[in-house]
Amino acid sequence: MGKHHRKDFAISSPPALLAAITDATERIRLTSTVTQLLAADPVKAYEDFASLDLFSGGRAGITAARGVYIESIPHFGCDLSESEDLFEEKLSLFTQVVKDECVSRRGKFRASLDSAGICPRTMNSELPL
Repeated sequence: MGKHHRKDFAISSPPALLAAITDATERIRLTSTVTQLLAADPVKAYEDFASLDLFSGGRAGITAARGVYIESIPHFGCDLSESEDLFEEKLSLFTQVVKDECVSRRGKFRASLDSAGICPRTMNSELPL
């Protein structure tokens, strides 16, 4: 499932829909085709997919990217002229959150984190990215 904020792609929360699918499946990997990090908070995105991972018995994965449909990005307070730096910062934070349970980080675009405990954590200590 891809995350979109458009009428022609009505899925704005892949983790919620994928969690519902866990009831009907037992073995398939449950992943987003793209989680658009420009329009998402990296910590919240990790927590949502970590929750999905726990619900599904360790079957969650995530594809994080800029996304190709950028017209909704300004709705989330992002300046498109800074999108390259913003994406790099968000992806860097996301990969750190995947690796580290406790995160300290300062950036240009987001509030700082000072020894922030990020939870829940995934079932097997990693989230395929």
